[in-house]
Amino acid sequence: MNEAGYSLGSSLGFLVSLNIGATVGAILMGWVADSWGVKKSLIMFYLVAAITITGFGFTTNMVFLYLLVAIAGATTIGSQNLANSYVSQYYPASMRSTGLGWALGIGRIGGILGPTIGGILLASSLSLQFSFMIFALASVIAALAVYLTNREPNKSAITDLQEESTS
Repeated sequence: MNEAGYSLGSSLGFLVSLNIGATVGAILMGWVADSWGVKKSLIMFYLVAAITITGFGFTTNMVFLYLLVAIAGATTIGSQNLANSYVSQYYPASMRSTGLGWALGIGRIGGILGPTIGGILLASSLSLQFSFMIFALASVIAALAVYLTNREPNKSAITDLQEESTS
């Protein structure tokens, strides 16, 4: 963030904004998913994430930037909870933990590669706007992956989940 011209205080403010967004987003996303369905909601949230992350490179207004960071927190970190719900619908109870483990493990690859890609982008002297577009691409890929998931959820998994929630 210092490389982009922001002070340490701003960087810490961005971190707080990101996490507040993630917390509020996780709560709101559950409500939206119950109303619209998990698949539609995930696709929408991932696309909003791509737009907000792209927006980072195109604004210098601090208030607007904090708002974008909060929305990005809601639609990226907050979406992980919703993605867990989505993934759990495809596995029977006997292997749901394994399915969720794989989904979370694969998802953490971004957490490992993100800083590395960020370093490469900084070293390559690409524009800030283009660099953020590259990061936004991950959300577009996530939305596309969810969209292309065309098989129906496992009926026994949904029944298992309903029974677990009532007991």
